[in-house]
Amino acid sequence: MQFLDLAHSTIKTVNILKGASPVETRSGNGIPGTFAERVIQVFQRSGKPLMQKHAMAVYKEMGWPGPPDKELYRAISGAIAYLHKRKGVLVKTEAGYKLKE
Repeated sequence: MQFLDLAHSTIKTVNILKGASPVETRSGNGIPGTFAERVIQVFQRSGKPLMQKHAMAVYKEMGWPGPPDKELYRAISGAIAYLHKRKGVLVKTEAGYKLKE
């Protein structure tokens, strides 16, 4: 059963990174299963370019649990770097990062 949960999560993440909308969540409380998925939803909700500090504010507005502020900033910054450099989901503009169109 654990294998199926992991496989489902991986497939869902790939679909999100390919541009599919994250309709389904892994947990029953509506919170995406991975931190990268959460950051993607932060950018989807914002609809405009964000820097790390502003992404952290939107994340807090969404009411999701997370680490303390200093660690949350680091986690969001790391997820943004991962989604920008490794996955190509985010692009950097003068105003901040935004979802690739």
